[in-house]
Amino acid sequence: MPAPTLTRNLVAEYQVRGTCLDSEGDEQRATEPVDGIAEAHMQCALILEYQERWRLPEDAEIWWRPGAGHAWRKWAAIAEQAVTA
Repeated sequence: MPAPTLTRNLVAEYQVRGTCLDSEGDEQRATEPVDGIAEAHMQCALILEYQERWRLPEDAEIWWRPGAGHAWRKWAAIAEQAVTA
């Protein structure tokens, strides 16, 4: 009889990170969770517009992980790996 296998259904999680202004006008790094990669791209575009308007570093990034308990990875880094493979 074959040994039972353990399978897990992982749900990918996404967040957008970038520089913004706090209530006192000081720069700070912010992280915003989003629902899915499409929303992450839209939020990234909004943050980049905000950063341009307020002359902040344009550093909006998408981060993701394959499920809770896994390390966060930068989305662009995954795309770069695919190109070089």
